[in-house]
Amino acid sequence: MSVREISTERVIRSAIAVVRASREFSDARRDVPATAEAADRLAATIEYRLADLSRVEVSGFVPPGAGVTAGPERPAEVLGLVAAQLRIGEVALAAAAMTGETAPVRVDGFDEAVDGLSVIVGTLDSGRAGGVQGFAPQRRHSADQATAVAAFAQACDETLGVIAERTADALGRPLQGLSGLAPEAVRRAWEQVDERLRLDQVGNRLVQVGLRAVAAALGALHRLVRGDWVGEVQQRLTELAGRVGALGVSAAAVGGLLGVAKVKTETGAIIGLPGLEVPRLDAASDALTALAAGFTGTMEMVALAQTAITGLGAVTMIGLTVPHLGAVLLGAELTLGALVVALALDYMDTLPALGWVRGVRTIIRRVAQTP
Repeated sequence: MSVREISTERVIRSAIAVVRASREFSDARRDVPATAEAADRLAATIEYRLADLSRVEVSGFVPPGAGVTAGPERPAEVLGLVAAQLRIGEVALAAAAMTGETAPVRVDGFDEAVDGLSVIVGTLDSGRAGGVQGFAPQRRHSADQATAVAAFAQACDETLGVIAERTADALGRPLQGLSGLAPEAVRRAWEQVDERLRLDQVGNRLVQVGLRAVAAALGALHRLVRGDWVGEVQQRLTELAGRVGALGVSAAAVGGLLGVAKVKTETGAIIGLPGLEVPRLDAASDALTALAAGFTGTMEMVALAQTAITGLGAVTMIGLTVPHLGAVLLGAELTLGALVVALALDYMDTLPALGWVRGVRTIIRRVAQTP
């Protein structure tokens, strides 16, 4: 069994268990004694499943030469784990409000949290995480060079468009958080990325397991953000926020950030070379199509994590117990934004030394290589 299968299976299994316990808690909430018992079962389920999820990342580390890619180098899978843990935290915190552990919130807030966790289960179970599982495009067999060149040019253009558009979609909320901030405020906002939840003496059992889930999610997210590139990415994201302001980010603006025009120029130069081989062109076209699907799937995981952060922010009663939670969630949103930029640059191959995927520039340059 691969690292991907181990990790995804365990996340799905744990999330389903929490959803089931949550449904039982919801059914029992009109009976005070039954609610208390169901709340205990929900808290116990979450505690056990958090322990189970903590082994996902351990399973992701494999010895050299094992023939699989280590889990931490698969951002889509880690982001799926992050989204699930955030939603589990939201479920626990919303349930705490319904049992009187905290100030009350809307009852439907709990149902929304459970529904959100169910969506994550469905997304992971469908095999769309990362846009790779279950994706098997038909291999091209162009009749001649002209057909192969046209298909290659189209695949390149479409892939660049997908990366720019999906990146713009994912950056909306992080850029909104940075927009209009003075330089000192921006600096403080980035510092909040490294804030940690203090879990000692905070609330009762459901509150504690909820915050533990959030802390685990943030820990997994931070392990994706490596220090050797984060400073440059933060700078690019801050500069983009300053340029777009309150108008919102567009695919064109993101394209400038990612260097789309340069890659298109490079593609045009390659297409103009004599003697391009049809099999190489077709293989590149297939690889570009798969790359676009992979990026779309990864951004879907980002969207699930962002929605989970929004859901946690809506559980306003936690602000009474953990005053710094808002700053931590802002830091998480900005961390996701930085990760989105890094992923886009990696898929474009315009930021050295990331190496999560074989990106656009690597693919198109192989077309021009001699055997």
